[in-house]
Amino acid sequence: MRPAALTALLGVFLLLTAATFDGEPLYVVGVAFVLVALLASGWVLLGGLGVRIDRDLSARTALEEQPVEVRLRVRAGLLPLTTGTVQEPLLAGPVVLAFGRREMRLRIAATFARRGRRTLEAPVVVLRDPLGLAVRTVRGAAPAEILVLPRVLPVRSLDGAADGGVLSPRAGRARIAAEVELDGIRPYRPGASASRIHWSVFARTGELYERRLSADADARPLVVLDARSGPAED
Repeated sequence: MRPAALTALLGVFLLLTAATFDGEPLYVVGVAFVLVALLASGWVLLGGLGVRIDRDLSARTALEEQPVEVRLRVRAGLLPLTTGTVQEPLLAGPVVLAFGRREMRLRIAATFARRGRRTLEAPVVVLRDPLGLAVRTVRGAAPAEILVLPRVLPVRSLDGAADGGVLSPRAGRARIAAEVELDGIRPYRPGASASRIHWSVFARTGELYERRLSADADARPLVVLDARSGPAED
């Protein structure tokens, strides 16, 4: 039960007690409690009439860690803005309302660390009386969605390149192409990957040999000319 309702019930109880036991001092206290509860409820009820909160995103898609500007606008209704706070999922914490003003604007530079579709809950204005007895919540529009895309980073070679380390397609392909073609076998070298060991040769000879692989990118056509024979006679 809300504190304002409890305060009003306490005031009514004091009034009934005063009437039952003829305790005149309790009338003053009981009436005071009831009036405070009514004033607190009226404060938030009238202060929340016509209050609106709008949120505008500068973009619906963003890269990871790329800032997106979010604008919040709180507009008063029948009365100027009263005491309360603005609650937005992108804020670090609640922001106090600008008391007595007709409008309040907030700007947020939001960043998103994880890729994927993110749903942002609607912003909320929470109105409270100065004593904190009554509370009223005004919600904004429907939740918003933003799509966070992965960052695209340049690929760099391990040993650098002449153009600042960026790996060019032609030069880099020969350096980092995967070795997939079997080119023969050779004695095992300490530290070589176990996946290269030729186990069938080890089963026959009892000695360790490893596969010698070559990369497809290193393959070059080979033309052999035999110049030992004389010119052909037509």
